[in-house]
Amino acid sequence: MIRRFLEEPPRPHRITVLVQKEVAERIVAEPGSTSVLSIMAQSQSSPKLVATIPPGDFWPAPQIDSALVAFEDITWKFPGVSQRDFFRIVKVGFSARRKKLVNNLAGGLHLDVQKVRQVMSSVHIGENARAQELTLEQWAEIVGALK
Repeated sequence: MIRRFLEEPPRPHRITVLVQKEVAERIVAEPGSTSVLSIMAQSQSSPKLVATIPPGDFWPAPQIDSALVAFEDITWKFPGVSQRDFFRIVKVGFSARRKKLVNNLAGGLHLDVQKVRQVMSSVHIGENARAQELTLEQWAEIVGALK
C-alpha cells in the first residue's frame, strides 16, 4: 500500500501513516540493517519516524506498539535509473539475506559470478558485501553497472 502511494500519480507531497513500530523501524533503517521495504521507501521519499504510540493510547488496546511515519520529499531519487530495474535487482539482492550479495545477484539474474564480481568491484563494493549493508546510492550504481 505504501509503495502505491509513493509511486502512482498523483504523488502527494507528504504522507503520514500509522504502522506497527517494527515496520516503522524497518522503513527508516540505516545501511547495515536495511530491507527491501527500507530501500523502496527511501529511494522514493525521505521517511522519518515521527512518534511512537503505546498500546494504551487505543481502545481497545492492541498488543503492539505503533508508530507514525512521515514520508516527505516524495520523488524518485535516481532519475537516470529505471525504477522497474532498480526494484527487480534489489529484490534479487535480498532474496537470501544470509548469502553474499554477489551470489544472490548471480543466481537471481542468471549471470556469471565473475561478471557480478567485476560489476561490484567497478562500483567499489567488496565481494563479501551483503544486501542489507549497501546504501541507496550503491544500489543505484549496481543497477546502472548491470544495464
